[in-house]
Amino acid sequence: MKKIILTAAFAVIGMTALTAQEFGVKAGYTAGTIKASGNDSDVSNTESGFSIGVFGLFEATETIDIKPEVIYTNIEDSSFLQVPVLGKFAIGDGGFNLQAGPQFNFVLEDTGENVSALSVGLTGG
Repeated sequence: MKKIILTAAFAVIGMTALTAQEFGVKAGYTAGTIKASGNDSDVSNTESGFSIGVFGLFEATETIDIKPEVIYTNIEDSSFLQVPVLGKFAIGDGGFNLQAGPQFNFVLEDTGENVSALSVGLTGG
């Protein structure tokens, strides 16, 4: 099931990139921190990894673009598929912009019985 989601996401981005105003590849270093507390004790652990993905840029209006991305992220023994769909808002003529929108996160490993493999959040930049 998870391989099907991954393949479908890359296929959709690949097909839409054909009509995109801009298309690109991104890669980077990723660091994640897990914090838990309970029973008068705190636990914290920081792990690092990498991310690689693709994006497309579609013009919605003269000052607003839509930027969907598909990003594979690996941190230590955990793999995720992140799918942000950003609105890119131009500010002035200098190339400065703000980006914001929803992000869908899929865990690509087996999760525990009470742990969801899907989360949704907001992202920006």
